[in-house]
Amino acid sequence: MRLPPFRLIALVLGIVLVGGGARADTLAELAAAAAKKGAVVWYESSPPEQILKVAAAFNKRYPDIKIQFVRNTGGGGIAARVIQESEASAATASFFIGDVAQLIPLNQRSLLLSRDWKSLGVDPTLVTTPYAVAATAALGVLVWNKQRVADGDLPKTWDEMLNERWQGKIGQWVRAATLGTLAKAYGEQHMRDYTRKLIELRPMIYASTFQLAQQVAAGEVDIGMGLYHSAQPVIAAGAPLGLRFLDPTPMNTLYGAVVAKGGNPEGAQVLLAWLSTLEGARAYEGAIGRGNPLIKGTETEERVVKGTETEERVGTHKLVEFSFQDAATIEKLDAELTQMLMAAEKKR
Repeated sequence: MRLPPFRLIALVLGIVLVGGGARADTLAELAAAAAKKGAVVWYESSPPEQILKVAAAFNKRYPDIKIQFVRNTGGGGIAARVIQESEASAATASFFIGDVAQLIPLNQRSLLLSRDWKSLGVDPTLVTTPYAVAATAALGVLVWNKQRVADGDLPKTWDEMLNERWQGKIGQWVRAATLGTLAKAYGEQHMRDYTRKLIELRPMIYASTFQLAQQVAAGEVDIGMGLYHSAQPVIAAGAPLGLRFLDPTPMNTLYGAVVAKGGNPEGAQVLLAWLSTLEGARAYEGAIGRGNPLIKGTETEERVVKGTETEERVGTHKLVEFSFQDAATIEKLDAELTQMLMAAEKKR
């Protein structure tokens, strides 16, 4: 029986996904297809032992989908690597977690799979583009040495960190990502001026936020603008490090994406859908220390289910970040502020 033209069009639209031409498979169908293929190759900057914990939790739910992790310590080099491997028709990742700066050049080259993620049960609040899903986030926080600074003496705002009392006692990460993100609330010129004033305090400039957290805990400096997840291992080790969210809280969302030319895009879709669930988000957060503040709990008359620990810790603090549309602006500002910090470090 021939279908009327309008019914044929509706059928085609019902099975074709946004921009990708792939079938609108269910999770069960994707999982079955993934199990027949090789491992889902996962690129990320986290240590292997942490991702292995996430993979183990994933395999409790999907035991037939194998995960192979490849660490990219720079994080920022993931996009370049995927592009190079794809253009050479070499083996590449099926899945990675990265920021907007990684996603955009890959999508411009049609290297990312686009689909209707909501059809896989992904919360719409995690989807701002069909080629990525918000998987976790880096959140800017105040960190301080609890043995050297009393709670009552701590800055209550980001501007209070510029007080002269912190001259030579403040630390800053060399990359200005957190500083740049605050421009969403305060404006670009304000953050240029802020960075100049910060430099006048002769801050110690650190290569990473992990090093910053360690050195604040060690007493090399008293306070710093750090990241929530970088402070976690230092605190867990028993070091005298405190952290506090300030308003506004700068956020850099990290997205999960599926590489279209990867060896197992079906498995990568299942993995990303699972990471967007409360179960997957908690497993990732528990292993990495970096949680998804967008995954909230639920409350009914029968029970209360908490969201991620990060979401609970953030509480009512206002989160600010630049959107996909602002990517060029924030990338340019980050580079400008980073150059200022690097120049200041060379003069020390």
